[in-house]
Amino acid sequence: MTRQTTPTIAKGKAWSYIAGEKGRNRVRVYERAQYGLWIDYRTEDGARVRHSLGYSDRGRAKREADDIAAKFGRAPASATPAVTLRSLFDIYEREVSREKSESARGHDKRTLPLFLEAFGRDRRPESLNRRDWDSYIHRRRRGDIAVPGNEGKHVRDRVLEQDLKLLLAVLNWAERAGSGRGGYLLDRNPLRGLEVPREVSPRRPMLTEAQLVALREAAASMSPRAELFVVLAWYTGHRSASIRQLRWSDVDLTGARIHWRGDVDKIGYDHWNPLHPTALELLKAERARSSAIGEAWIFDVHGQALSRQGVRSMWRRIAEKAGIPEGERHGWHSCRRAFANRLRNASLRDLKDLGGWKTEQTVVAVYQQPSESAQRTALLALSAATGTTNGHTDEGSQKQIPASA
Repeated sequence: MTRQTTPTIAKGKAWSYIAGEKGRNRVRVYERAQYGLWIDYRTEDGARVRHSLGYSDRGRAKREADDIAAKFGRAPASATPAVTLRSLFDIYEREVSREKSESARGHDKRTLPLFLEAFGRDRRPESLNRRDWDSYIHRRRRGDIAVPGNEGKHVRDRVLEQDLKLLLAVLNWAERAGSGRGGYLLDRNPLRGLEVPREVSPRRPMLTEAQLVALREAAASMSPRAELFVVLAWYTGHRSASIRQLRWSDVDLTGARIHWRGDVDKIGYDHWNPLHPTALELLKAERARSSAIGEAWIFDVHGQALSRQGVRSMWRRIAEKAGIPEGERHGWHSCRRAFANRLRNASLRDLKDLGGWKTEQTVVAVYQQPSESAQRTALLALSAATGTTNGHTDEGSQKQIPASA
């Protein structure tokens, strides 16, 4: 038996009226300032219809909405299967994830199954709501929902932020992705506007110059390649994932330039950068030592690029030997943070490209940290520009302001 729904007046400043059920036969008529009455609904095949009614009689508009809703309510169900979370995620992985970097694809592959576990494989995406959102956060935080092998382990808000941003990205994409039936996979993102957990004070340690010296000495005692990896991380500011997958064809030793390929970059950013003399010197030494050229990996391990696990293991061994404290989350990324702060006087546009960041805002909001010495330097420059010393104005430097100003 079909459940009867009572048409309702939608809340809002502008007049509107809704008939039918959402996801079945919903029809909305509403008033647009200076444009009169409009109608909005989807046909049986999913095609969206939205146009002006051409008149201003609200009663007539309500009757028309009721008639269309009643017509669709009597229509037989479509033979096309409904989009479920499982089918939506499958489409997303085939069409979107495959274009991402290796690390981003891996994150999608690990995380999307967690939402299926939390919400159900056959759940309709449009039925997700605030209770589902809050439940996922609670269960994921305490380890009830976890990547295989991490069951029962609590996760930080940073992990939750990454999870939920992926879910929102999928739902936002579905709003614009065609269903193949004249409509879209999803009418709207039901979770838009919900607050994503964020760490109040995430730990973002930077490697100091003293620690670099110790790290480089420890790496050099292990192997020339280990030292080269440390130097590239420090002097290029790039991610370890991009460094480990460098090929000799990416290095222009004559022009002192290095190519960061988009196909192995986290954000797909393909670009060239100049090389620091220290990094160039070690690359020349490694080329002479290995005699490798062309498409050969710089950090080759039996014909393959150094693996992610290999990079982590190398950091642990070097850091332990160099006396870098454990448990403070330094890692290779601490070199990237140090790079962003050491070059704070460069233009943001150049710094963004030198480190391979997506936007200037990312550099400022995530990587750069406040510096009291930099602030003092800026204040001294301000004093010099305004002719002040120790807070007192040099009378000879004062200028009269025209009365017309």
